Amino acid sequence: MTTVTPSMRIHGWNIHLLSGPDDFHFSGLYQHPGSNLITFRDVVNEMRLCFDIPCTDDPWENIAFMLADSPDDMKRKLPSLVADEDLGLPVPGLRSSSPKSPSVVTYHVILHKPCEISDDKPLEDHLKNECAQHIPHPTRRLEPRYISLDRTSLDPRYARLPFRRTAKPRRASESPKRRRSDSRSSTDNEHEDIKNLHVPPKMDITPEKARQTIETFRHECLIHTDRCAISGKGQSWCIIPSIGPGLQVCHIIPQQHFYLYPDDQQLGTEDGDNRLARAWANTWSNKNGILLMNDIRQLFEARLISIHPDTHRIRAFVPYDFITDFNGKKANIPRKVDKLALRHHYEMACIENMAAQMPSGMGFLEIRAPLGRTISLPINTNLTAKEGDPAKRVRLDQESETEKTVVEEEEVMESQEEEIQRSLSVEYDLAEDSGEDTS
Repeated sequence: MTTVTPSMRIHGWNIHLLSGPDDFHFSGLYQHPGSNLITFRDVVNEMRLCFDIPCTDDPWENIAFMLADSPDDMKRKLPSLVADEDLGLPVPGLRSSSPKSPSVVTYHVILHKPCEISDDKPLEDHLKNECAQHIPHPTRRLEPRYISLDRTSLDPRYARLPFRRTAKPRRASESPKRRRSDSRSSTDNEHEDIKNLHVPPKMDITPEKARQTIETFRHECLIHTDRCAISGKGQSWCIIPSIGPGLQVCHIIPQQHFYLYPDDQQLGTEDGDNRLARAWANTWSNKNGILLMNDIRQLFEARLISIHPDTHRIRAFVPYDFITDFNGKKANIPRKVDKLALRHHYEMACIENMAAQMPSGMGFLEIRAPLGRTISLPINTNLTAKEGDPAKRVRLDQESETEKTVVEEEEVMESQEEEIQRSLSVEYDLAEDSGEDTS
């Protein structure tokens, strides 16, 4: 699947959001033309999830929207000032000749108090009357549950990969192995199934138990449904198997992010052996699984499409014609599915798309220290980037390239884990010194 970049997500917006007197374009979203799926109040809630507005008071209670720009033939038909009760109105998504050239509606995000000025008056009139004021430029909110799509925790206290083979670097004198032309053995396929399995660091699990966990998850998800949750397709024309080709069981919360599984009582990123074990079990429970056609599964995992946890209505976050036909329709969700898991996926999709204008090139790993402080360590989010002139690189065998990449990533992960441990050791020394002082 083609990697979906933040720029591609931004290009799909047909609603642009501005702040400040300098018209700072900080965010946006896609509303399918003619749809009432997303209201202005929904936009406020999603902005609250993605951004911080540096104000002394809570700014979100008085957020309003003032129309700044739209196609000329639509200006009189669109709401100009949207505030208070009008926040329940649907965001206007306009039709365009092509998704490559969206018809964009632009709104200024402001703070507004009730006033007597007509709604069709320009923003300047409200500013002069002091019933409206600009908001400071929003900043990207640090959401502890959010992790980039292709990253997992580098903290060894959260997860490990017990079945991943360690690739050994090949010497220059060694010739690359010949690629096997025959099919892979059943043992290889089984190892492929479990090699990327993430488990809590203190969990003892055998390969047999790991394969049984995966197979049980698939089997139990198939008990409750036999079709794709989004398209409604995939029923087999035979009694056995009951599902058709291309239909796959999908984790709602990815198994590599199991430690983020939401808990009714605790924050999803809280550590602790018992909580991690429970989160892992929940991730591999059928309440965290739905059936999706393979191509839709890729888009679901890329956070381009999601399912609202309360209404079960499907939302397309970009104008990709493969998924827009499903926008607003009700998903086929078994009663067994966990609403908390659906909410997690939906909110992460909101962040992935609405905050695409402010991507964090450097992530931060937060660690709870003994003194109650939080250490934030930078994590390089581009582990596999290569430098140098591509024309001068030697073309290697595909298998050799894969092994080299694995070694490079493991070396980076090891160095970052060492940095974590060094920081933690400093904190523990401080904690011990503090204990000696009080004794």
